[in-house]
Amino acid sequence: AIAREELNDYLQIVREQAKTHNRPYKVELELLTDGSVRATWNRATGSSGFQQINSEQNQNLRQWVLENISKQQPVLDLYGGSANLSAQLASCAPHIDCVDLTDRKNNHHWPENISFHHSDVFTWVVNKANQPQRNAQPCSAIIDPPRGGMPEQLGQFIDSLQRLNVTEVIAVGCKTDTWTRDLAGFVNKGWRLEQVAVFDFFPHTPHVESAALLRR
Repeated sequence: AIAREELNDYLQIVREQAKTHNRPYKVELELLTDGSVRATWNRATGSSGFQQINSEQNQNLRQWVLENISKQQPVLDLYGGSANLSAQLASCAPHIDCVDLTDRKNNHHWPENISFHHSDVFTWVVNKANQPQRNAQPCSAIIDPPRGGMPEQLGQFIDSLQRLNVTEVIAVGCKTDTWTRDLAGFVNKGWRLEQVAVFDFFPHTPHVESAALLRR
């Protein structure tokens, strides 16, 4: 059962509506402020079908990224899924590389300066850093990993980012322990922690979404 009674009651309607959809399908239920429930079927989402559940706080996070990231620099959107945090930068960034294990095969018309790379993030970053023709232009990175945090080989990961001339990082995390561990890895390599923000994606729970701006 789902915690809210309104959502539990709506599940019978969902079961009937599901009969009109071809499998596989998915449905997202949203409890609105007036107590009604909105159902959205088969919406395209980010990594492994994931998207942020709290659209209002997600917009606040996106706005924070927009306000704090340097404009006019190329962007690496690592664990980027559907470019939730970086697509809004397409009008000011020369180019955006969005890297995620999810293969972005859909009919969405993305801006021409966004490239999606279906790859493990650590492998992609290390291989890119080892290319002799890598771009030496300063760039920014948005890193929004799953709950396990950044790659286990964090030192090599950060070294590779530095070889790619990443001069600033926006690090987002949904689990405080791994997020602070990853921030410490950057600070130990001489990066400066300049901004921190917390977003209450999960009201009435101890879980928050955290974001930090690091520069070197």
